[in-house]
Order: sequence, then C-alpha cells, then structure tokens
Amino acid sequence: MNTTLDTDDAGLFFPADKERLEHWRLALQSAKIPYTVEWDEGTPVLCVPAEYTEAARRELASYDYNNIDWPPEPLKEPEEQPKARPLATIASLEAALATLVVLTGIHIRSALSGEAWRQAGLWNAEKIRSGEVWRLVTALTLHGDEAHLASNLFWITALLAVLGVDLGGGLAAFFMLLAGLSSNIVMLLLGAEHSSLGASTMVFALVGLLCSLRTADAIRERRLHGGNFVSLLPWLPLFTAVAVFAFYGTAPGSDVLAHLCGLVCGLAWGLAALPCKKATDHKWTQLATGLLAIGVVAAAILKLP
Repeated sequence: MNTTLDTDDAGLFFPADKERLEHWRLALQSAKIPYTVEWDEGTPVLCVPAEYTEAARRELASYDYNNIDWPPEPLKEPEEQPKARPLATIASLEAALATLVVLTGIHIRSALSGEAWRQAGLWNAEKIRSGEVWRLVTALTLHGDEAHLASNLFWITALLAVLGVDLGGGLAAFFMLLAGLSSNIVMLLLGAEHSSLGASTMVFALVGLLCSLRTADAIRERRLHGGNFVSLLPWLPLFTAVAVFAFYGTAPGSDVLAHLCGLVCGLAWGLAALPCKKATDHKWTQLATGLLAIGVVAAAILKLP
C-alpha cells in the first residue's frame, strides 16, 4: 500500500539493497502499515507515518530476525564415498589361477622326468656362476614334494589374488617373479653356497610387495583424515610382514636367507611399483606383463635337460 507521506513527519527506514526493500515492503503490507518509497540519490528509503513508526520497527525487526538465514544455501552434492577395495578381482583371480596351473604343471613334469631334471634346476651358486643362470628362475618353480608344493600354492594364490587388486593380474605376477628373481641374485651376491628350491621365496616377495603398497595407501589415508588411530595405519602392514616372516619364514628346516631376501626385495620392488597402480585397468599392459612373466619361466624351464 503506497501513500503520499511528508518525510519530515515520518519514520525512515533504509534497506540495504533493492532486494531487502522488496522484502520490507511485503512485510509492511502484510501488517497493514502504510508506507511510501522515496529515493535519496539512488538509495531507497521507506517512509512510514510517525504513528506507525514503532509498529513498523517491530515488524521489520521481526521479519529480519525470522529470515536471518534466508534464503538457505543450496544443498551441496554429497561427496562420493570411495568404493571399498575388494579382496580380489576377476583379473587377480585369473592371475592366481594361471600361476597355480604353471607351478603344478612344472611339478608334474619334475615328477615324470626324475631327480636329475629337478637337480638341474635348483638354486646352486657354483652352477649359476659357471653360466647356468636359468637356475635363478627355475629354482623358484620347483618343489621337493607335494606337501611343499601345496603349502606354497596356497599362499601364492591367496597373496597374488590380493596383490592383483592393487596392480592388476599381469603386473602382480610380473613383480612377483621379478622380486623372486632379484632375491636369488642377492643371495648369489651375498655368497650363499647352499642349494635350495621352492616358491616360498616368491611368497615372501608377495608379502613385501603388499606391505609397501598398503603402507603407501595408509600414509595417504593418514594425510587425508588424521587422528590417533589413523596415524598407526602406516605401521600395520610392516608389523604384519615382520610377523609373517617371524612365524613362517624362520621355521625349522626353512631357507631363512631366501625368505629374508624375498621379503626385502618385495619391499623394494613394491616401492618401485607404486606408479604402476595407475595401470591396473590397462588391459594390454596387464596382458603384456603377464605373458612376459610366463615367457621368462618357460624359457628357463626349456633349458632343463
């Protein structure tokens, strides 16, 4: 309701902007308080008759109080929660199954070919130095008996399936073999003279690989979220790796040096593999590295008589 008022005999109210002016006008209209709008050098002024000044002041104060947070801020889109990491994927299970088939096939070949064939492939420092370098690989694939094979197959398939979630099946198998091969080279450089065989070196290499990758994930989690418990997370994979080595890697009759070298080389190659996590879904990279791992093993096995 607009009326003509004498501004010398009126209550003056100064809205901050045109939007507030419209809101105040509606508030006064709803309270049936007469007013007029004047302009002072472009600034709006609400003029209310003197006898309505107090009523207008109360009405506008009440309006401002009740609408202090109006309009509300638009609702933010909920942040997408990170998906929980699966225990295994189809690709990682395929890599684990392929490894199981290869190691089982090599053991069957060893059983059919006799002791001389197995002796030609076990780890022997003197033979390796004389040029039989294929032993660095074949020693990782041979086993003394079915119980030895079954134990290593259980741990390799389980750990490789988990590692494949982080790296993809092909890269996981490739780094497992690379870490196992590296550990045999380290043993050679350390001057170890005993003979050995078995995939347990790769088992501990897998433990080291997983330890490095999961520690890096835990450090990133700590930086994002903080907190006392979260600050402990980076240490948990390392504690687990040490515990596994202490309980299983030092068992009576086991090759402690090979297990320790496998763990340490796995830790080192795990750090080197961190950039490769981006290639988890690269189909051709996974296929190429997986075939390369199989090819290296096949080439070494073909060297046996």
